Amino acid sequence: MLSVIVPIYNAAPYLKKCVDSICNQTYTDMEIILVDDGSKDGGYEICERYAREESRVRVIHKENGGVVSARKAGVCAAKGDFIGWVDSDDWIEEDYFEKLVAVQRKSGADIVAAGHYHDIGKNSIKVFNNISSGCYSKEEILSRVIYSGEFFEYGVQPHLWNKLIRRDIMESVGKRIDDSISIGDDVLFVYPGIKEAKKICITDICAYHYVQHADSLTKKRQKPEQMKLNILLEGLRNMKENSMPEYRLDFQLIQYEKAYNLLHQYSVLEKSKFPPYGKIPDGSRIVIYGAGAMGRSVYQYYLYKKEIQITAWIDSNWKDYNDLEFVVRPPGYVKELNDKYDFILIANTRKKAAENMGKYIESLGVSRDKVRWLTSEFIDNPRADWKVDEES
Repeated sequence: MLSVIVPIYNAAPYLKKCVDSICNQTYTDMEIILVDDGSKDGGYEICERYAREESRVRVIHKENGGVVSARKAGVCAAKGDFIGWVDSDDWIEEDYFEKLVAVQRKSGADIVAAGHYHDIGKNSIKVFNNISSGCYSKEEILSRVIYSGEFFEYGVQPHLWNKLIRRDIMESVGKRIDDSISIGDDVLFVYPGIKEAKKICITDICAYHYVQHADSLTKKRQKPEQMKLNILLEGLRNMKENSMPEYRLDFQLIQYEKAYNLLHQYSVLEKSKFPPYGKIPDGSRIVIYGAGAMGRSVYQYYLYKKEIQITAWIDSNWKDYNDLEFVVRPPGYVKELNDKYDFILIANTRKKAAENMGKYIESLGVSRDKVRWLTSEFIDNPRADWKVDEES
């Protein structure tokens, strides 16, 4: 019935908790495929030990080729009708797959999508899809599958690891994905997969823990190569082939590209005609509120922009980021600045979260006219060209 695939590369410190959580599932009719993508930290030995001790575990050792090649190797080896995924530094609650399989059996769906927990330090936040729970044909959800209509909220979360997907869909989609993709690879499996599915079930099951470890946060600071971003976007654009206009894939992909650049290549947007925060005058002193992926992208840009001074960097999870040697302070630190800043930039891609952050910072006595989030010109602009301002 089920093949659970775990792509592994240098994840030895987390691998035991991950694989134990799969082996201890209440649902047992499954095989567990550990794909060791050339690990050099002892992962090879850990995988082999599980293969000896647990009859359901199979191990694939391969030369390092990246996460896409590891996923493809797992799919090629899989025997189950459906494939589930667990990343090697995450873990799942014991009834996770039992719940997903029950939904699939009752509905006959090709894809079952769940929510997840986003764990940072001791904080754990529930994240759900923005399409209501229920079973849908692809025609009913394709117009909002990538972009729900509110910036920036996915209609269906793009992760592989919170879904069950028919193996034949995974095989078909995987053939079209470039092995060089290293960021956003889930997107190229999930959304084209939904386009190939006949029935998709969205659930409120929440039992997967997506864990932000010190090294995973550090990796997310790295700027992806422009070539890889172009390959990712081109892969998504291929979804438009033979698609009906009412699916709005053009506009959805424009919004996705904006959000992606906010997280990974903020400088591209800052040089465009419609910079995310509007024009920030030279000589301004700014506070960056948010140290997640967008916060780090914004911080890296302004760190090297001599015309703008970063006065402080704040986040409610400041202790976890300081453990990583980020210079981050609690939001309350703004009181100590004695108004020695011109703007507080809320660095969060999600409107609802940004609104809550804005309300909180204003409750600390910050004037509303000093708080900035993404401008309506940036969010609503439907153009795909993103022409660079030649004066920038």
